[in-house]
Amino acid sequence: MSIPTFTQQLPLQQPLWIQIEGTEATALPAELLSCSNLDRLAPKLCEKYKEVLKNTSPLVLKFIFDNRELRRDTILSSLSTTGGTPLVIRYPLSGRKFRFRFHLSRSSFKKDFPHTTGLWCLVNDAIFTKWPNEIQDNMIYLTESGRENDKIEITSDFDLLTYIEENGKNEISFSVHIRG
Repeated sequence: MSIPTFTQQLPLQQPLWIQIEGTEATALPAELLSCSNLDRLAPKLCEKYKEVLKNTSPLVLKFIFDNRELRRDTILSSLSTTGGTPLVIRYPLSGRKFRFRFHLSRSSFKKDFPHTTGLWCLVNDAIFTKWPNEIQDNMIYLTESGRENDKIEITSDFDLLTYIEENGKNEISFSVHIRG
C-alpha cells in the first residue's frame, strides 16, 4: 500500500463540509469531490461560488481547519469535517492593510492585518497570543481607545468589518476588554 501524494486521488468516504466565511456551512457539491487536493479545489470553488467570492483569484484563498491554516497540497480525503467543524475558506475583501494597536491594562502592542473575511479571527489570535494568561478562556471585546464614553463594542467579524468600513482609517487603536 502506498502513501497518498498530492497527485493521487482517493474517494471521499463522507461528505466534505465547507464554509466560505460569511456564509453557512454546506456539503461540498458532488462535482467538486473529484479534486484531489486543496490547490486543485481552489479554482473550482472560485468558479462555483463566484457570486460570493466575486473576482477572487484561487491563489489567494486560504483554507482553515481546526483553527490552523492548511497547506494547499492537503489531500481532501484526509480531512474529517462536519457541518459543525467545516473546512473554512477565507478570502481577501480588498488589498487594504490595517495597523491596529491593542491596549490591555498597562501593556500594548501593534500588528498589521490584511483586509480579509477572517479579520476578527486574526485579531483574536494575536490578542490571545500576546496575553494568554490575562485572557485565558474568557471572551473579549474591543472599543476604540479614547472613545470609551460613546463606545461601540466590537465582538464579531461583522462588527469589526462594519466599524473599519464606516470610519475609513487604516490605523486604529483599540482597548481590549475581558468578559469573564
